[in-house]
Amino acid sequence: MASYRGRLMQDTVKPTTVAQREEEFKRDGYTVFRGFNAAWIERWRPVFMDHYRRQLGQDQRGSGVGQARAVLRGLLQEYPDLFLPSLVAPEMLDFLEALMGPTVGFDSLQIAITPPVGEREAQAVHAWHRDMWALTGWTEDYLPPNAVNVLTYLQEGPEYGQLRVIPGSHRGSRVVGAGGAARAQEDQQVVPAAAGDTVVIHSSLLHTTSGNHSGNLRIFASFFYTRAWLPKRESYGDAGMQRVIRAARGRGDRRVARLFEPDGELLAHRFNGNNGEHTEQQRWRQWLAEERAERQRAAAAREKAADGADVQDAASLQPQAAPPAAGADPVATTSAVAGDGDTGKTDAALGPAPAAAASTAPAAAGPAGADAAAVPVLNARAELGEGPVWDAATGILYWVDLFAGVVHSYRPTSGITGSVEVGEIIGCVVPRQSGGLLAATVSGIYHLDPATGAKTRVSAIEADRPETHFNDGKVDPAGRFWFGSIAVDRTSDVLGDLYSLEPDLTVTHRLRGVDNTNGMDWSPDGRTMYYIDSLTRQVTAYDYDAAGGAIANPRALVTFPEGTGVPDGMTVSVDGSLWVAHWGGARVTRWHPDTGALLQTIAVPANLTTSCAFAGPAMDDLYITTARYQEPIAALAAQPLAGGLFRYRTDTTGRPAAVFPG
Repeated sequence: MASYRGRLMQDTVKPTTVAQREEEFKRDGYTVFRGFNAAWIERWRPVFMDHYRRQLGQDQRGSGVGQARAVLRGLLQEYPDLFLPSLVAPEMLDFLEALMGPTVGFDSLQIAITPPVGEREAQAVHAWHRDMWALTGWTEDYLPPNAVNVLTYLQEGPEYGQLRVIPGSHRGSRVVGAGGAARAQEDQQVVPAAAGDTVVIHSSLLHTTSGNHSGNLRIFASFFYTRAWLPKRESYGDAGMQRVIRAARGRGDRRVARLFEPDGELLAHRFNGNNGEHTEQQRWRQWLAEERAERQRAAAAREKAADGADVQDAASLQPQAAPPAAGADPVATTSAVAGDGDTGKTDAALGPAPAAAASTAPAAAGPAGADAAAVPVLNARAELGEGPVWDAATGILYWVDLFAGVVHSYRPTSGITGSVEVGEIIGCVVPRQSGGLLAATVSGIYHLDPATGAKTRVSAIEADRPETHFNDGKVDPAGRFWFGSIAVDRTSDVLGDLYSLEPDLTVTHRLRGVDNTNGMDWSPDGRTMYYIDSLTRQVTAYDYDAAGGAIANPRALVTFPEGTGVPDGMTVSVDGSLWVAHWGGARVTRWHPDTGALLQTIAVPANLTTSCAFAGPAMDDLYITTARYQEPIAALAAQPLAGGLFRYRTDTTGRPAAVFPG
């Protein structure tokens, strides 16, 4: 084993808080997060090796001397769900913001894979250096970094080549040159790192590494954070990262969004300070206090909501959580099923009721006066969860995250969950008789494999209308797939349409000039179609002809006044009652199919309640989807389970979803 000159790192500060880490970082120019990424390195390793072999253009089965060194880039864009948990971990961002203020941006993720060399060759010191163009200037005073390199090691042991640093060299004009750039230094320190340890380095710190003589490939990941206004080496305009940015914007998460795009408000304050003074630090302190207060409120609300409910967070961005098993989809996780909750018994019978041409929901029938409450099943944090549908053949409940382009799945009998990306906006999915799903996306109607996300387009309807996308949809008793379009820009005067897709794949125009197609379903006798155009604030009933699919004689069954939200998704149970989700109303309501009388109100702990469907072996559980879309941070702090999946045990049963014959 080679012998290296230099002292082992000896911490005089054992950092446990942000303030202690900041003290150590200011003094030495680096700090170590022990075991920070230990839970993720085994998930990362096969991805790194696969890309390493592809980059070399040949199958590198060995690991001996003579293999090529490689630097892998672009993996964050290709696998955002695999790397984001580490990249946006609150523990790390809290520390980086303490160092650089709220101007933290993300430059790049690079993976270095270095083959071994001989033991004698490994004794040579690599050139001492500082990182990139991010130097802060020459001064004996401490200057906050313009960039930090966050290194995670996938192996342990000195034979892989240890990091060496010159503590304090981030201050002053210390140089190592004129023959010394590749020599050991008397005041150097060796930083031993175990697999999963993460080292944060000041951009002005002099550092280098020892040679790898392990006989195996050496792998480490470099997460490079910079000030937001500095140029980035990588672009984040691809679909996967834009989904991440949209989701962050939608939930008001400024700190994550600004990692990948400029924060215009912050930069405006930076460059337009009062009397020529930069106000960045004052703005930082204000925003940091606000964001920390919001996180504390959200954490307190989560603890309160979790009391008595067994909820698994499927979209957690905590790096300490164990990653999915090897070979699983990076987004998929396993969830425990929540308790049964309220049985949902109601005193209202569906027998004779006072006649009403168009009943009006009472404004007071909000969650505070609800008859019962739904319980959480999965905290999926969907940006816009929509369209739950039960596939009786497989025992799977599917639903979509519309703008994120994700199809989620949940098995009530086992609690197993999964998700797959389709690469574009997706309004809804329905089961197919031959297996798989039929999906309405922004570019048309597709056969969709829910295991892989593979799509085969069967209709390009509205693919030539970029100003619209499809929203809700369902299969009618005769096997037609009904679906409607909506304007992408909800502030425009663009209107959508309602269509049906026949089993022979021909498309029929059913309604024109629709604002927002949402809930639809059919009566148990198949003679009435119920339909919601949300902005009309009504459930409309149509006479329905199963033979040809014609709808006629529209009449308002229920009208929803201001203050109760707007009607969104809907389902019909075997007794004929209508169950309607209230967007902006935090509830699901149940209605008499003949009179439109209100029968029951179910509170949902998420303001944006989007849709509902019966599912499960007994078909007596009502599953409810919700959203976080454009909700303010303060509002989300009060409803930490928004975007999750909920369940309510009813006193009736639903009907298996009709399947598309194709």
